[in-house]
Amino acid sequence: MSPTAISITDMKSYRDELKSNKPVYYVPRERIDSQDEFYILSRNDSLVNHCAWYYPECSSTEARKLLKSADVGTFLLRNSSDPKCLFSLSVKTQRGPTSVRIKYSGGLFQLDCEDGLSGKLPKFENVVSLVNFHSTLSKNDKENKCLWLEPSGKKSLPVLLHKPKLRKPDSLKHLARMAVNACQSDIHIPEISTDLLPIPQCLKRYLRDYIYRL
Repeated sequence: MSPTAISITDMKSYRDELKSNKPVYYVPRERIDSQDEFYILSRNDSLVNHCAWYYPECSSTEARKLLKSADVGTFLLRNSSDPKCLFSLSVKTQRGPTSVRIKYSGGLFQLDCEDGLSGKLPKFENVVSLVNFHSTLSKNDKENKCLWLEPSGKKSLPVLLHKPKLRKPDSLKHLARMAVNACQSDIHIPEISTDLLPIPQCLKRYLRDYIYRL
């Protein structure tokens, strides 16, 4: 399959699904100064480099080879070959591996989507947050409201992000952090999650550095 985009079949149900998964909404800025942008992109680079499913040197051809024999829903993050985008998400679908570009604008990241959906699909402050959200959403999307929009115009394959394709094993320390994160319902709000845990401050800081579940 060629690079694809996201389509939504039932916007009302999709919005209800968003509410149940509690995404943190961000509003893109019309103007962003170079210092803020440097911080945003540096922070994003730090986060993706924590991820064993980030393949910085992987091409689209190599991604297809890596995912060819993987289970449906297996995914990896790589640098985009499109100069207009920083990253692409490669995913194994029922029809084989495909890729979707990740757009960056106004300090926020968003999956490439069908015309008219850009203002409705959530945007995120970093790529890991984006993938974490869509992975959780795809597991709860039993009615397959979120579909791949193929270059042919076909919209029949559900967006499934079930399992990352790891480039290397995660460290035990990072695995433990993700296990703790998975037990926290409001991990993105430290005041009501990690700050309340009976652990030393150094461990709380370590948890805050990466608040995601994959």
